[in-house]
Amino acid sequence: MKNTINKEILEGRLYDFDLSKKTVKNQASNYYGQEFWSGTIQIATDEAGLNVIPVHYTFILPTFGNGKTDSRFSAFEKITSEEKTWLKVGKENAEMIRLTPSGDLNDFYIVNDDRAVSAQRNEGGFITFIKELAPEGTSRNKFTYDMIINKVTVVEPKEDTDDVLHARIHGVIFNFRGAILPWDLIAYNPKAIEYFEGLGVSSAEPIYTQVWGSIKNTTIKVEKEVENAWGEPMIEYSERTRREWVIEGSKPQLYDFTEEDMADLQKKIGDRNVHLEEVKSAAIEYANNQKTATQSTPAPNRMAGPLSSIPEGDFNDF
Repeated sequence: MKNTINKEILEGRLYDFDLSKKTVKNQASNYYGQEFWSGTIQIATDEAGLNVIPVHYTFILPTFGNGKTDSRFSAFEKITSEEKTWLKVGKENAEMIRLTPSGDLNDFYIVNDDRAVSAQRNEGGFITFIKELAPEGTSRNKFTYDMIINKVTVVEPKEDTDDVLHARIHGVIFNFRGAILPWDLIAYNPKAIEYFEGLGVSSAEPIYTQVWGSIKNTTIKVEKEVENAWGEPMIEYSERTRREWVIEGSKPQLYDFTEEDMADLQKKIGDRNVHLEEVKSAAIEYANNQKTATQSTPAPNRMAGPLSSIPEGDFNDF
């Protein structure tokens, strides 16, 4: 499972942004005192401005580790100073950009709920300012992943909802370090549903393949009627965002997946378990430190056992 593919291409108009320039304050860091950018760019990949996809950037320094200039640093300077977004200056005057992020996870732990969260997102990649967009419906919005699939769930639509028949394709993709990322895709095409359901995948017999599709980030408006004891009912309106990675194709020939590959996958699952415990430990430590600011006795650390006791885990866990 070397040189796995995890790439996305997003092209459209700069819709909005939430970026901030900060300075590294940790004196133990090799980057102490350096400025960096972090935050999110939103790009509208369609002409109606309905499919707005966020791309997150975690830590962008002026230069790479090899000393070469990172063009994204100056790109953020341009974006934040000119503010040529769809929301600010309108569609026709908005900056046109091409982004090349990859699929990634935002792992965090909610201490009060004793709950871990791993949210799929688009992360990093280069930023190119362009003069002309590709025709809508072509290459403006595409992901391509090498993916190990271990579960396919067909979901029947529920009554009184806007749901339709679809399949949830579950498994893992890989980041640039080779670490696994538990990942979900959605299949709406009946032929795709039939194909993936027919593969008969399981945690004991996963398949390894390449898939591609597009990212749908839609806002759903919900209207709710609230009863009134003595008059006309009140109508409440709300909105919710649904972001899906919709599969539109896969290679006809599956990759080989050997016993050696399965052993490697089990090791990567163990590595991820360690990572998740580290995320949990850091969150609990931060929460405890916050409490010490107002309490004389810190709350106990609720971590269950040392990291060395974490099992490698099973593919069922993902």
